[in-house]
Amino acid sequence: MIEWYGCMRFNYLKSIKILSSRLLKDFDLINEMHQLVYKSADMQSIKLGAMNFMSSFSSMLVMFLPIKVFLLLSGASHLKILTKFQEDYGNAAYFSFLISFTLLVYLFNIFLQLYISRTEKLNKNSLDSDWYRTKYGKYGKEFVKYAFKTYSGLIGDIMLVCMSIVLFVFISPIFSLFFILSQITYLIIAKYFIFTDNKYDFLGRLHLDVNQANTLLSGTFFLVIFSSLLVSYNISSMSAGGAILVLLLSRIANNAMKSILNKIYAIKKKLKRL
Repeated sequence: MIEWYGCMRFNYLKSIKILSSRLLKDFDLINEMHQLVYKSADMQSIKLGAMNFMSSFSSMLVMFLPIKVFLLLSGASHLKILTKFQEDYGNAAYFSFLISFTLLVYLFNIFLQLYISRTEKLNKNSLDSDWYRTKYGKYGKEFVKYAFKTYSGLIGDIMLVCMSIVLFVFISPIFSLFFILSQITYLIIAKYFIFTDNKYDFLGRLHLDVNQANTLLSGTFFLVIFSSLLVSYNISSMSAGGAILVLLLSRIANNAMKSILNKIYAIKKKLKRL
């Protein structure tokens, strides 16, 4: 019994050490890309990342606002500010405001897409050297272009996850706790069982590549998140509109976490080919 406990404790500590090592390597890789893209190549990766974040967030709003409009018009949901606006200016003005605001967000999203494309192209065309150096090594122009797009997307995903958690705290502190725990668990499982050297041929036996396995795991955890939202909705005073907003936010945040892991893995694969 003592030997079994000692063996389990050793394996547990070994697993933590392996997981910590992999996460530290990921953070080091992110720093490496930052040094290369933002400092050495002087590209607007943070700006593009922020725009990617705003694009994803506005896309979510484009989905949410029409639903919210129907809830408001049906009387199933209320906002004090809009209710006062309706009382002061009438139903026609109220309806026009809701439609106009939804359209404005949609047009803003289109503008962001165009601006992101333009910014990305201008930054890639601004590279005037064939090679770029950092303390980590020497990189060719084509890799820098690839790293710029991928790293910018990575920044946007991180911003999206962080902003979603902040909003969850304000909308439903209980759900925010569920969400954080689910994402930590997802991260641990993904890093330990999927993003590995696959020495047990775990993915091979399932005929899945790394990205497919990560997508499957992420989808499974979204079901966990959805179940957590149902529990939070039943035990708290969350409104129907708030629950829908949280559902859409949790969906894109969960996808962003999946995307973060996929992007880090993609950069590692690209670096191995250099």
